[in-house]
Amino acid sequence: MSQKPTTISREKVTELYFRYQAKKSSGEGILFDFLKNDEVLSHKEMILQAIKVYWFPIAMAKTNFFSEDELSQAGLRAIQELRRQMQEIAFLTGVDWSAHFPGENPRKESHFSEFQEHLQVDSIPEESFSDLGC
Repeated sequence: MSQKPTTISREKVTELYFRYQAKKSSGEGILFDFLKNDEVLSHKEMILQAIKVYWFPIAMAKTNFFSEDELSQAGLRAIQELRRQMQEIAFLTGVDWSAHFPGENPRKESHFSEFQEHLQVDSIPEESFSDLGC
């Protein structure tokens, strides 16, 4: 008996390849080593998180696919994550947060591991990204 050929339905995908080489002693080289050697997240997860928080609400706004509520929620989540990262950077680099952002409470200690756990790739719903091909 012969079997009918199986047709595999494939959802359209989009891919982005990024390759960049840097001298180890350069700022980019130090950054790449940090990303590659993190013990909590893979470098791909860290890069995707940064891109999603920084660019995804803008990508959402430039499409007609998302409702105003979805756009607003994604924008708020991204702003919260970016503010959390700003505070972490200020703490780790010794920047006087209150001098630049009066009325806001600066961090008294590093929350980097908490930040990494909180900012997982799915902090903005994955289905939102799949619709844009991310």
